[in-house]
Amino acid sequence: YYTDFKYEPVRRIAESSKTGHGTNVITGLAVGMESTSAPVIVIAAAILSSYWLGNLSGLVDENGLPVGGLFGIAVAT
Repeated sequence: YYTDFKYEPVRRIAESSKTGHGTNVITGLAVGMESTSAPVIVIAAAILSSYWLGNLSGLVDENGLPVGGLFGIAVAT
């Protein structure tokens, strides 16, 4: 999707190349950041849900503080 000319992101970068180097760089950076946003959101949701599910386990340390969330993240990774 991000490497074939028939899709919009590539055509947008090619169109911005007509106006100069600066707009080409800015558009390329914007498209690059756009392509990584979905995986970042999915990974963040997975980490938060594993922390939440780990807290539900009820694990506590010797002081009585809950540590299940950290355990959940360790198991998930």
